[in-house]
Amino acid sequence: MKILLAGATGLIGQALTKRLLEEGHKIVMLSRTAKTNTTEITYFKWNPSTNDLDDKAFEGVEAVINLAGAGVADKRWNTSYKKEILESRVRSTRILVDKMFLLHHQVKVFINASASGYYGYDTGDTMVDENSPVGEDFLADVVKQWEVEAFRATRIGVRTVTLRTGIVLSSEGGALPKLAKPIRLNLGANLGSGKQYVPWIDIDDLVSMFVFCMNEPKAAGPYNAVASNPVRQEAFNQAIAQVLGKKNFLPPIPNILLRGLLGEFANALVGGNNISNAKIKSIDFQFSYEHVGDSLKHHLAIKKDAQPKLLNKSKE
Repeated sequence: MKILLAGATGLIGQALTKRLLEEGHKIVMLSRTAKTNTTEITYFKWNPSTNDLDDKAFEGVEAVINLAGAGVADKRWNTSYKKEILESRVRSTRILVDKMFLLHHQVKVFINASASGYYGYDTGDTMVDENSPVGEDFLADVVKQWEVEAFRATRIGVRTVTLRTGIVLSSEGGALPKLAKPIRLNLGANLGSGKQYVPWIDIDDLVSMFVFCMNEPKAAGPYNAVASNPVRQEAFNQAIAQVLGKKNFLPPIPNILLRGLLGEFANALVGGNNISNAKIKSIDFQFSYEHVGDSLKHHLAIKKDAQPKLLNKSKE
């Protein structure tokens, strides 16, 4: 199959690209900078801010996967960066869907990244699912607008899926190396009360979910991309410590201090969501990592004496 990937230079995109190539697919990759084509990947420049995308990028493409968006934890939130977080998602999705409206194409399925932040910063102990209401904070509004753009593709008969992803666990980047680092140094501490739920997913399962939804005709609409057993933050930290052979923890970091250091983004750390994945399981998706300890061992146990590699992040 020929697959168009947008925003594929980040943690998830690199892992997904590797899997798709291993399975023999051809990839069209969108990039903000010019790159040299290979036998397996054809590159096209794009700029969602200026609606710049060559129509030829869609030739022969049967599946479109969009991962583009500025990292929510990359910078301190101010008015300018909050605007970038929103527009980088909405505009990238809009240009892809607009092209599908305008072109004579072969696209059968469109999979758009989304986020568990749809439900709001903190839903407490109540378990939420895909039918639960959208939250009322900044990130929830971002995800809502993001998904509205994506589901426009259904109007032209393109099967559309959004994956509301939790914290992605990988030794290669993302949140886990940052969370594990202070624990490695015996400086681990719970954030806020530590009682908040942490919706998580192993990167191998997330990549498998993208591929599954691409190939499964029954997959349509939003799905929670989270493991079956969400854990509270204090248990999550303890699980990391156990894998790393660490025991000492500092007192919890108070909410007020986190907000002073991180601003509004701190709300996403001291809050949490207990999220159901029953919908994706109902169409027979199989998880490889159902318990956080197994995922942490997978990514951290062999790296006790070495810091995980951090990838350069990109908004492509």
